[in-house]
Amino acid sequence: MSLGRNDPCHCGSGKKYKKCCLTKDEQAKAATQAKPADPASPVQPTAKSHNSPKPPPDPRIEAGNARWSEFEAAGYEGKLDIFARTLDDPDLMDGEMAFEMLKLLFGETIEHGERDRFDALVASLRERRPEAYAEESHYFLSWQVTNAVAAGRGDAVRCLALELAALAGKQIDVFNRVENQLAYHGHLSTLVEAMRIAWPQVKSSSNIVPWGIDEFSTRATAYELLDYVERTPAPDAADSALRERLEFCSKADPARLSAYLAHLTGRAGRQWTMSDFEFAPPSRPRRDWDEEEEAAEAEE
Repeated sequence: MSLGRNDPCHCGSGKKYKKCCLTKDEQAKAATQAKPADPASPVQPTAKSHNSPKPPPDPRIEAGNARWSEFEAAGYEGKLDIFARTLDDPDLMDGEMAFEMLKLLFGETIEHGERDRFDALVASLRERRPEAYAEESHYFLSWQVTNAVAAGRGDAVRCLALELAALAGKQIDVFNRVENQLAYHGHLSTLVEAMRIAWPQVKSSSNIVPWGIDEFSTRATAYELLDYVERTPAPDAADSALRERLEFCSKADPARLSAYLAHLTGRAGRQWTMSDFEFAPPSRPRRDWDEEEEAAEAEE
């Protein structure tokens, strides 16, 4: 599984990979790649190897740390000025610096009612530092989708979502969050297009578990059916146009498809009662020590 530095860590901690298991994974990888010493001619440690001086600090890393400290300490306008100044320095404005700065500015521009200003920052990064933009573009696109949804700019939502969909095979977690956002806000036609673009990448991705691919296919099918029902005066499971729509991601069983359409269109004829919506109390698996506790209580 290929993880970016800013992706969620594979261990499930919820932290970013770079702040969790990245160092440990790199050390393990280095250990496995290290060539074992020849037993016939073991390398003898020397006194010099124990007293070798530490390498001098990397000027680029020191400059980046200093710029980040300056950025964190600055106020709102100061952060915007520092971001613009860092754009002029290709050595400092790499993908990680762009991500960290824009992550903070995304929240602050929302607080100041200046979502358009954030979008302009991303546009400047994309134009002037395309390599840095490309490293974390999935995050930048997702934040811009949020801004476009909040501003009611449907055309922008569609363009940004379709661009993000092309990255879904490698960035499925970010795409799934945007997918949920679009579904909640009723952008059905955009979802249909986005899922069609994303599906070939998702289907062949080595970054996504098989059940995740299956669930993606199920959701894509559901969006297609909902869009079909919304646009078709007389939905019909035998409609060849519907079958063609579904072929790209699934092979629908005619009987199940007919039953599903009947429910969507209110033709199923089922009579619902309140008992259909009752929830059973949650059950927990019986543990070995439960019997011991019950026996002790009985003796008391």
